[in-house]
Amino acid sequence: PHVAKALSTAVSVYVHWPYCAALCSYCDFNKYLATEMPQERLLAAYQRELTHFLSRSPRRSVLSLYFGGGTPSLAHPSTIEQIVAAVRSHKELSPHAEVTLEANPSSTSRQRMRDYKNAGITRLSLGVQSFDDAQLQRLGRQHTAAMAESCLRDVADVFPNAFTFDLMYGLPGQSPADWARSLARVRATDTPHLSVYELTYKRGTPLFKAWKAGVIQRVDDEALADMEEITEDVLAQGGLRRYETSNYARPGHEAVHNTVYWLAGDYIGVGPGSHGRFADHTGVRRQTIITREPKAWMAAVARSNHGTAVDSAVPLEEHLRETLASGLRLAAGVPAELWRTRAGMSFEAYFEDNAGFCECLAAGLLELDSAGLRATGRGPAVLDGVLARILGSGVKGRQQS
Repeated sequence: PHVAKALSTAVSVYVHWPYCAALCSYCDFNKYLATEMPQERLLAAYQRELTHFLSRSPRRSVLSLYFGGGTPSLAHPSTIEQIVAAVRSHKELSPHAEVTLEANPSSTSRQRMRDYKNAGITRLSLGVQSFDDAQLQRLGRQHTAAMAESCLRDVADVFPNAFTFDLMYGLPGQSPADWARSLARVRATDTPHLSVYELTYKRGTPLFKAWKAGVIQRVDDEALADMEEITEDVLAQGGLRRYETSNYARPGHEAVHNTVYWLAGDYIGVGPGSHGRFADHTGVRRQTIITREPKAWMAAVARSNHGTAVDSAVPLEEHLRETLASGLRLAAGVPAELWRTRAGMSFEAYFEDNAGFCECLAAGLLELDSAGLRATGRGPAVLDGVLARILGSGVKGRQQS
């Protein structure tokens, strides 16, 4: 709830670090081998682009700052420190702001974690992905299960109650029993937060090509459904509540930055290939996409103070659809007051003539009360079906001025 209330006065910032020590077989993110990382040039470009975009936002404070990638733990701690300082020089950054850095077990250490903490990082996100050595090798990860568990012990010591990590299920050859054993190891980490994702085969990745060539087999739908059911049951026993389709946390440890995304709040993206969506000083919501290739991005920033490839207005109707499509992923759903502020009317008035919406309410797939609108179905497949029915039935709302 505090995130929803802060959206009218605060903006979030995403910083993309594009370099990786190795390229994982499943990943289609904007990433490049770290054959060279000109940290001074990169820092100068981040500082200039931050100045450009933060000056375009009327929000007076920064709610969260997120370093993603790529592998941001390849950045020198002093680089991270100066980027945090650049944000603070333009907007208020609360001492309690969430400042997250993604790290890999193979590219960090206890001392490096301390250095990042001293640089201003308040929360670490560790890319574990699996506790199975054979699967880690297939995924192209550079660490072992033992390295991951050692790293998790270190992060729990350096960032107590302020860390998270990722796990994937549906890995080739994985059974529900295998997955249950992985989840049992999660409980031993005492993590306050966990992100759990089904492995997806992205076109163009080595894993996708191996599947198409018949080298590996995808897990069948029945086994995937069993894994999803196991996940919620096992993690709930360990005190991790499912608060979003793919995320679990102890109460009070939900991810602030990602919640801004899910509630379609304002966020600025800087760095190669990053995306942003934020209201400018005229109140128009902008969509920005930054040049993807790092050298081209640095050259563009040197010329123009930013590397923007796309900068367009987002119509109100699109913003409302985003609010529903991502907000209904949250167990708490879309707050009624947030919706009324954006749509200029209540949920009831907005969906008055929407047959799909009425059908979903009657079927118990949606719940609507004074707090807001929530989806009751579990899993992305159910949610996708609900969204298709309510967004495909026609909508009613005021036009953006």
